[in-house]
Amino acid sequence: MPKNTNSSSLWCCIFLCALVLAFTLPFLNHAYHIDETLFLRISEQIKKHPLNPYGFPYNWNIDYEPMHKIAAFPPLFSYYLAAFDWNRVFTPEWLTHLSIIPFAWMSALSSYFLAMQFGFSKKLSLFAACALVVSPVFVLSSNLAMPDIAATGLATWAIALSIRGWKNSSTLCLVLGGLLLGGATWMRYNAVPLIPIVFLLGLSFSKYKKASIPAIAATLVFFCWIGVSSIFSGHAHTAETLSIFAKTTGWMSRFWAMNTQLTMSTFIPFFFLP
Repeated sequence: MPKNTNSSSLWCCIFLCALVLAFTLPFLNHAYHIDETLFLRISEQIKKHPLNPYGFPYNWNIDYEPMHKIAAFPPLFSYYLAAFDWNRVFTPEWLTHLSIIPFAWMSALSSYFLAMQFGFSKKLSLFAACALVVSPVFVLSSNLAMPDIAATGLATWAIALSIRGWKNSSTLCLVLGGLLLGGATWMRYNAVPLIPIVFLLGLSFSKYKKASIPAIAATLVFFCWIGVSSIFSGHAHTAETLSIFAKTTGWMSRFWAMNTQLTMSTFIPFFFLP
């Protein structure tokens, strides 16, 4: 009797979700990390003034500064935190960390399906996804109220959907992949370089027009944020972030802000596959 491939994939997904829970549920009620407070404070501001997420001063270093000069990231993740518990000003630790689990699931499952799209077997794809889930940086990030794991999940799912769209000539998958990739750029600016990378990846699966669909959709979504920030704050937040953080002077002291470790850990498991 032939194996039911859909059933085996379902069990793989269930196993991955359970594995994620094993590394997140025990730590739901841990105290907030110092970096988490930045995103939580913005979410508090959003509950009071939904259209002005950065409109307040904050003491992050020594003196109070405008938040739009401190925040080197878009506000979508803070909007998510605010929407998850809108009725309370101060969300308890366990509920905040519980809200991160869907993004951890998304990262794990998208890694599994991405490996499948590259032609690997279910076992090897499951191995790659498990290697990601148990990696130290994934465990740490999936237990922090920070947008790294959200950006990773959206971006990885975007790539998996885009590859499926190129293989099956599905415009819907390509557009959805582009929208998810655009959502990743609204989580972290670090996801922006993935837009040209996804386009180049598309050229290996399809012709120019279809290869460009996810990149165009993601670019439009990203420029929507530039327009929105310009309308409500009078200046583009992306330009201000570049002027403050994209400097050659003292770049070694700000290397932490690049957060390359999470991006690399997303793809490292695939290097173990034969």
